Amino acid sequence: MTQIAIVLYPRFTALDLIGPYEVLRMLPDAEVRFVTHEAGPVVADSGVLLIGATHSFDETPSPDLILVPGGPGCFGAAKDEKLLDWLRAVSPGAQWTTSVCTGSVVLAAAGLLDGLRATTHWSSLAALSLYGVTAVPDERIVRAGPDERIVTRPVSPPASTSRCGSPTRSPGRRRPRRSSSPSNTTRNRIWTPATGRRRRPARSRRRRCCSAAMSTSQRC
Repeated sequence: MTQIAIVLYPRFTALDLIGPYEVLRMLPDAEVRFVTHEAGPVVADSGVLLIGATHSFDETPSPDLILVPGGPGCFGAAKDEKLLDWLRAVSPGAQWTTSVCTGSVVLAAAGLLDGLRATTHWSSLAALSLYGVTAVPDERIVRAGPDERIVTRPVSPPASTSRCGSPTRSPGRRRPRRSSSPSNTTRNRIWTPATGRRRRPARSRRRRCCSAAMSTSQRC
């Protein structure tokens, strides 16, 4: 039996744990636990969605894999001594200690990333550095620690491709400047290397072919 502990704390980002959960739960002999101080509902950053914690920290003393999601509540979680003490106690015996997005800030607060390389959401790279961590802005996955058992990732796997369904511009229309525009809505969900500029999404082969066909027909 492989025991997987997904940490919950108030105002976590649901995407950061639901995406990995849907993959991890399909592993052979996997037991997935949602853990926090005590079993019960924990509110996500939307203020509406609730995820039920199945076990307390005390009930989960030896997980094989630990996953800490990100979210605006990560800075509060980074001051939660009960959570930090649990991470310090169980991480050395776990096969993997992982984080998504700003979940690495919580790992850093627990001292698990001291002197190591790690990544996080682009907006929290400076915060990560304050904990004595070498913040890596331009890698999708960073492995560190003994046997590279500590893994940090700047966005959840589904989020890294979510832009495919959200075009930033529509032909013949100006891009909206309001915060509700697709480009602004997806901005916090997209991983981009720290190049100092935004990358335009790559066009699919099908779209390129369609554009070429339209161009040819117009010339005819």
